[in-house]
Amino acid sequence: MSYRLSRNDIRFLKVMYKLSHFLSITPNYDFENFVIISPRCDKISAICFLLSTILGTCWIIYVRIYCKEIRFFEISFEILGSLDSLILLMVLVSIILGSLKTKEWAKLNNKFQYIDEKLKTRDQKERNLFKNAYFQLVLSISVYSSSVGYTQYVRIAAKGLPTLKLFALHEFYGFCYLWVLILICNIALAFKQRYQLINEQMAVRINPKNCASFVIEVRKLSRLLGEMVGLFNDIFGWPLVFITGRFVIKILVALNFFTSTLEIDNLYLKHKLEISSLVQTAITLVAMCGLVLICDSAKSESQQTVFLCYKLMEKFPERSHEQQELYMAAQVIEKSVANFTAAGFFDVKRSTLFGILATTTTYLIVTIQFNQGLNK
Repeated sequence: MSYRLSRNDIRFLKVMYKLSHFLSITPNYDFENFVIISPRCDKISAICFLLSTILGTCWIIYVRIYCKEIRFFEISFEILGSLDSLILLMVLVSIILGSLKTKEWAKLNNKFQYIDEKLKTRDQKERNLFKNAYFQLVLSISVYSSSVGYTQYVRIAAKGLPTLKLFALHEFYGFCYLWVLILICNIALAFKQRYQLINEQMAVRINPKNCASFVIEVRKLSRLLGEMVGLFNDIFGWPLVFITGRFVIKILVALNFFTSTLEIDNLYLKHKLEISSLVQTAITLVAMCGLVLICDSAKSESQQTVFLCYKLMEKFPERSHEQQELYMAAQVIEKSVANFTAAGFFDVKRSTLFGILATTTTYLIVTIQFNQGLNK
């Protein structure tokens, strides 16, 4: 069963792909036959889901603006909430359009399977429950669902059932967004683990007897992984741009609970809303850090391969054939280092976190000043 497979076998994504295909996030890829099934039908269903998402977002923004009976805060909250809905729409639009790139998806998955065969990791089971992809998936969805359920309960207690007109559909799109985030993180982790496997095998297997042949194999696999990172960027580049933007908006929306005047007299419910806001902020920060650190660690592992090539050169005589092969491998791998980018606008790495936090701080100050101006 695919849910028992480790991330060293890309077929662990089989179940995730099935649900992702239902949401028009990925094409219907057949891992056994290395092909995408019914691409034309997928395009029709993707366009239908895309149109329904656009209409749903228009409805959400309309309700935010004109249904005053469910409003908690001043106009700043409605502006930020509408921006959140719009950027959530852009995430879904970009990922749906990315699912139509069937050639890129097929190449990415086929190359993953080819590398797994070469590294001999097919059918490898994950024995550590906490590292199992589906245990982590269920845990993530449970935490998210609990947070959403609690927030919805507080909103209904404060403003009644009319809040469902707005938040039910919005949270469904939020679940789709969460699923996209989980999928991206799992594919990025798959890259990281293959680089780790290559590094581990290099440290063990390279010796005078088989150095040349194995180094050539490592050079080929690293080049393939570099090409696959390019395919990953083609598919997920624009979604990563809007996901990063939503991190900023989501934190601002959550912190707006503390910078706006709550239109609610019940102090007990007010505290509950503040707690739900803190929980959402914490989840957003964890998700943001997780995505960035996974991509950054995959890049670090690919750079470690270059370092190992130079280090292993010291084991062989000067200007020997083995040294030349290792040097050539280092040069090729250095040009194929995993570099995850958001549509070429910026690299997804640790410094991105500081950029996000700096942007959030700037706009939080603007929001506070805006709210103070309204209260005068």
